[in-house]
Amino acid sequence: ANVLAGGYPDGPVARIFLFPTGVNVSDACGSVLCPDETSSPTRTSFSLSASPTTSSYLSPTEAPTEGGPTHNPTLAPTSTILTSSPSTSLTLEPTSSPSTSPTLEPTASPSAAPSVSPNVAPAESGATLSPTENKLCAPIYPDPGMWTDAVLPDISTVMSLNNTADAGVVELIIHPNSDSMQRSTIRDNSFVLKNKASENIQAILIDVTDCVMSDSVFDPDGTAGDAGFLALKFKGSDQTYGGESVFKFFQDPPFNGDPVIQEVAGSTGGYKGLYYEFPTPLAKGQVMRFGVEMDGNSIAKVADDKWKLGAYLDDAQKTWNLGGISGSELIGSRFYVKFQNGATAMGHIGSDGYKAGGKAKAKYRSSEKSVIIKFVTDTGIIRSDEKRIGQYGGVVPALQIEGQQGAQVRISILKGFNPVLNDAKYPNNALGVRGLIEERLHRGSPQFPVNNFYDVQSRDYTLGVDGKVCIQDFDGNFNFSSVPNYSHKTYIAIVANVLAGGYPDGPVARIFLFPTGVNVSDACGSVLCPDETSSPTRTSFSLSASPTTSSYLSPTEAPTEGGPTHNPTLAPTSTILTSSPSTSLTLEPTSSPSTSPTLEPTASPSSAALSVSPSVA
Repeated sequence: ANVLAGGYPDGPVARIFLFPTGVNVSDACGSVLCPDETSSPTRTSFSLSASPTTSSYLSPTEAPTEGGPTHNPTLAPTSTILTSSPSTSLTLEPTSSPSTSPTLEPTASPSAAPSVSPNVAPAESGATLSPTENKLCAPIYPDPGMWTDAVLPDISTVMSLNNTADAGVVELIIHPNSDSMQRSTIRDNSFVLKNKASENIQAILIDVTDCVMSDSVFDPDGTAGDAGFLALKFKGSDQTYGGESVFKFFQDPPFNGDPVIQEVAGSTGGYKGLYYEFPTPLAKGQVMRFGVEMDGNSIAKVADDKWKLGAYLDDAQKTWNLGGISGSELIGSRFYVKFQNGATAMGHIGSDGYKAGGKAKAKYRSSEKSVIIKFVTDTGIIRSDEKRIGQYGGVVPALQIEGQQGAQVRISILKGFNPVLNDAKYPNNALGVRGLIEERLHRGSPQFPVNNFYDVQSRDYTLGVDGKVCIQDFDGNFNFSSVPNYSHKTYIAIVANVLAGGYPDGPVARIFLFPTGVNVSDACGSVLCPDETSSPTRTSFSLSASPTTSSYLSPTEAPTEGGPTHNPTLAPTSTILTSSPSTSLTLEPTSSPSTSPTLEPTASPSSAALSVSPSVA
């Protein structure tokens, strides 16, 4: 490397030489960030950001109010942030005696408990690009706020629940092994029901109230969605089953007195529940296939010729099937089974691993196996259990899943949008068709205002011994730009659930992300997964103690047989991160900001010198 002037070297050429370890460089081995080194190998700086002296956080169910307390809507009380110019710099000075606790000497008095952030990898040498500092990465849209759970219906009005061990296993599969995002449930083989239980099935109930794409409804009579409709129809039969005995939990479309309500006479809305009681109970081993029309409630009473004009084209250059609902667009829904012996079973619909498919396994549940999703950006951490809507754009995010040690989990990224482009105005309607539908979506489904998925990406992971998995840079398996013209302008939901035999074995956790209007790009940097503790004022540092004795070869010294043991990849000033560090130091901020917080080792290091590594992704 050398300085340039006019395209020519303007100084000496600096150089380093690298020997191979014999192992390929691979993302599978992780990655590291540039260190913040000082001139002394025994003196390492920690950069920490002091929390504001006073702060207010909204509870998960609390909505922000106008004129309310100032708060950072993207942070929860346990969140951690990296500031590019931290207000507090703490320096670790190892003591000569290993039995003495090394101390952190703050160079500025913190006004409150310091917090350590997920690290941000700068995109350019000498500069950290963050959404607030670089206009190419800066968010355009405001913070979207909180979201609330759907209000579930009273299932007992349809089916008496009796969750006992007498219940068997029943599988429900929708559009299996399909990557076609234009699939529709209207075909009579869309749903596949398999009785794996020893008991006969008396009735089934599919409840889409808690569906991630909450705009989805059943449309048996044409009163919701587009002009097409179909009541319940089993494969091989011409008979259909409709009416209030089959379709439950009616939902009005998200109208607000808009002028389009006269477009289709008689349209009123759709249903969130489908209930069917078999005239002849379904015996063990039997399989039934059926179809039913489903639509987005947001397009009710909008004539087909209005929304089809100017709609997005699919991969085959055909008008996007706005009303088609695929199996993946039912993720998050619930599936109930009633057996002839009176026992009931329940399952959750999750991804089958393909773009368009969904599947559920109803069974007896002594307990639910759940996970927590953490979506990490440079502005903070969005958690699935805190009901805050996040944002994506600019910095490449990280994802962390927490659950039971060793559990297998399936993670899916659901990209949604409104494919209608037509801006034709109706009388007394200034929004146009597209604007009208979007206004309905924001009213009826404010956390995820979409009526179609255009891309679904799913991957399976196994949680580690700590019950976590970190997906750094989205592990090369996920991206935000696989479909041209949609990516950074649309909405994303990330869902995760525990798997057992390929089926969801618990509820589907979810987070919702709004676009900032900026492309996700390496040019804006990237973040690492957090190492959080249970207390927001207590943060653990993991450091590796240097060996008591070590031997390093000089550059010209060749290794000899029977010579001293050494690590040929380390120099005396090298720093390492170990996955199981031998020394764990915990920062305990003191109550008085003028008092230096101390590092208390949980094990006495065998050597005084402690080295802190650059963070490993």
